[in-house]
Amino acid sequence: MDNKTTVKLQSSDGMIFEVDIDCITRCSGTIRRILESWMDDEDAVVPLENIDSDILRMVREWAEFQFNCTEDEVHRWVQNFVSADHAKLYGLIKAANYLDIKNLHNLTCKIVADMIRGKKPEEMRRILLIPDDDYSFEESRDNRYFPWQ
Repeated sequence: MDNKTTVKLQSSDGMIFEVDIDCITRCSGTIRRILESWMDDEDAVVPLENIDSDILRMVREWAEFQFNCTEDEVHRWVQNFVSADHAKLYGLIKAANYLDIKNLHNLTCKIVADMIRGKKPEEMRRILLIPDDDYSFEESRDNRYFPWQ
């Protein structure tokens, strides 16, 4: 795999993304470990069953962007990239955690912390997509309700 410049990543919904191998292995411990164990398979496609194509596209764009930028530029870019859609932000947090992309995980968690800082509990629940107190425990066990599970 020494002369290979890209790796193929497959999202949970079947889309395949070609990503610069240096870029993604520099930021993702998970991808780096997978590729180290698959060194002999030049045509391997890395399946990422926990990440859909929208989120994987964001991870790829972020990895390529941050490859040559300062931390402040990356932080501003992440804020602009995910500011409008909480579900995508939580999906990006989940993907960064799964892919072991520590700086993206830290940045996205900081954005969520900034979003809820100084808010009332009801506002925090709405932002974090947490059910209100009337929601039953049995219903809360439904993983579809919590985007981070």
